[in-house]
Order: sequence, then structure tokens, then C-alpha cells
Amino acid sequence: MAFRKSEKVVLIGNSHAAVAVIETLRREGFQGHLTLVSEEKLPVFSPTALPYLFGGREKGSRCLRPVEFYHGLSVIQEKAVSIDPDRSQVILESGAKLHYDRLVLATGASAAPVVLDAASGDQALTLRRAPDLERIEKRAKRSRKILILGGGLIGLHLAEVLSGKGKEVLVLELKDQILPGLVHRELSGLLIDHYEREGIRIRLGSSIKRIHDHEAVLSSGESVGADLVLAAVGIRPNVEIVRETNVAVREGILVNERMETSVNRVYGCGDVAECRDFFTGRSRLNPNVISAAEQGKRAAESIMGKGEPHPGVISINTFRCMGWNLFSLGRFEPDTGDQMLEELSEETGSFKRLVFREGTMKGMLLLNCPADGGVYYNLIRRQVPLRGMEERIFGDPLRWGKRLAQKRI
Repeated sequence: MAFRKSEKVVLIGNSHAAVAVIETLRREGFQGHLTLVSEEKLPVFSPTALPYLFGGREKGSRCLRPVEFYHGLSVIQEKAVSIDPDRSQVILESGAKLHYDRLVLATGASAAPVVLDAASGDQALTLRRAPDLERIEKRAKRSRKILILGGGLIGLHLAEVLSGKGKEVLVLELKDQILPGLVHRELSGLLIDHYEREGIRIRLGSSIKRIHDHEAVLSSGESVGADLVLAAVGIRPNVEIVRETNVAVREGILVNERMETSVNRVYGCGDVAECRDFFTGRSRLNPNVISAAEQGKRAAESIMGKGEPHPGVISINTFRCMGWNLFSLGRFEPDTGDQMLEELSEETGSFKRLVFREGTMKGMLLLNCPADGGVYYNLIRRQVPLRGMEERIFGDPLRWGKRLAQKRI
């Protein structure tokens, strides 16, 4: 359907994808009426920045955008509870209804809850929004022994911050490695050794069996002190708003390469959206900042009738762990027929693995090895031919990344 200048666009959500939608509409000369619905107060913190804000006085510096960014559009700071695509309406918690010509769902995701006591309904604290940070800060001040459920990015962020404040921290990861999906098992073991040398204990294949009076019994039978329990066991896409509609949902809201949902004039982007995987073609979630911003941009371009189809999501993560730098990109686990180059130095704590297929890059995993991740992300996305250069790139990823960038790849 062709875009009309007078159209009313309603955007639900206010994180990285939503910001990209606003910026792209402005850049493309959008002249319609844009309404942002956000249940969070402005300005909004990035969920990925929250673990770094413990005790920080200048929290405003980590906001996604200043309040001035939202000038020129209508902002409703209220929860949107449902949508009615047949009437092109968004229903707010107050009962008020907003009409739209096009709707963008960038509702993000919420931290997966962990119930500690079924009888009382007591849950572990989670960190996803600014109020969560305030609650954890208050509890952490009067806690000495802290138990963290989940050895992923957020759980390990929290472990490092709280350990740095003199707390005794134990991380429980149900799987057989930390950072599942970001590193392979061998590198996980190297990182665990590093964390434990820094005083953070980690238990794999472990969970809480029961907890009472500041003491937790683990699935192994071990008893440990627990003044505070934090959960970082993953996220759940916020799809409740479309449950009673014809918008197709699997784990998240299904979207095509134009960020369109199964319902006309309704788009999805960010952590709530399932998009085509670059390598497999199968639909999947890809909750990270870069992917959210790309999808928001594509959604806005689709609204304006411009831009190219989304080529598919690629995993990319950077992580600083107790002074070590980790970079994970694409498919770093080789498939049959792939070329893998790998080098590990336990003495220096460095590791690098590059995976190629038929002369193009598929993935990269680097620990304490400098490289411009953006360059290699684009090499994969554009399927730049690299045949004959694999060994040289592997030998010095930073240098060859710069050389390739100079060629405007």
C-alpha cells in the first residue's frame, strides 16, 4: 500500500529499535503524524547498559536519547494493552483508543522470571528496566552473599559489578558452559578459570532446589549462603499485545524481510520480532542492539516505501569480562565443508577462531585479540570474496580489517 504524507503512524516501545524507527522516518522526510507509546518514563536507559550503572551518579549519560530527541512527535507514557487491527486501533491501559494508519510493534522483551518459592510466589530479582536497577541496588547494599542464576551476558555483567563491590558472588548456569551461543565449550572453560581467579565462583549444570532463611540448597545437594538471588536466565518477547489478534506469533512476532507482520500495515522490529536468519533462512529471534537498530531502520523504510529488504539477522556480541575482551560474530561453529582457523594461548589468555566457506567469511570468535567488528560484520553480510586471504586475515585480524575497510568493502 502506497504511503500517504498525512498518515498516522503509532510506534509502541521505546528502546533501540524504536529509536531507529524515529531517526529513519525523520531522515526520509516523514511528514505524517507520529505517536510514540511508552510505558517507561523518558528518557529511557538501554537494557544493555543497566548492569554498568550500579551506584553511578551520572546515570543520565547512559540514556538512549535525551528528552529533546522526542520533540516533534506525540508521546504517550502509558502501557498499550492490546491492538484491534480490524479497526486500526491501539487500546491503552486507561481504556483510551488510538487510531493508526500504520503500526510499529517494538515492544521488546522482558526478563524471564524465576520463582524461588511456589507457596509464596517469591521471585528472584531481574534486571531489565530502570526500576529493576533501583530495587537491586537497595537490596545489594545490605547483602553479602549474592547468588546469580544464569551465566550469560547479563548474569556475568552483574557478577563482575557486584564482586567489585566486595560481595561474595556465586553464578549458577544450568547448561554445561557459560555464555551459551556466544562461545564454544573450550573457550567457556578458559573464561570460567579467569572468573574464578578473580573471586567469582561458577557452578555449571546447577540450579536452586530450595531456599530458606538466607540459605539455598542447590540441585547438587550443596548448601550455599544467599542473602540476595538475582535471575538472568534469558528474555521473553513481549507478544501479549497481539495474543487475541491475527498477527502471527511463534516465539516472537513473525516478520518478513520488510518487517511486515501477517497483518496489513502492522510492522514488528527489535527483540520482539522473529526475522529470517542470514545463514539458514529460518525465522528466529536475534536480541541484540545492532539487530534491533537495523530492523527499526528497515521498518521505517518500509513505511516510506523505500529501502532494501532485510538480508537476514546475524549474531554479533562484544563483551568485556573481568578485563578481557570478547567478540563473537556469525556462525563460529564450523559445518561440514567449512574452513576453520583457530589458535589458543592459555599463557596470554588469547584465542581466535575464524570460519570460512567457499572463500567468504561465516563467523569469528576473538578473545583478547583486537579487530574492528563492524568491518567483519559487513564482510559477512555482503559475502565479500576473500579466497586466498584467509591465512593473512587470521594472522592479523586488526590490520587486515583496516585494509579491507579502506577498500570500502
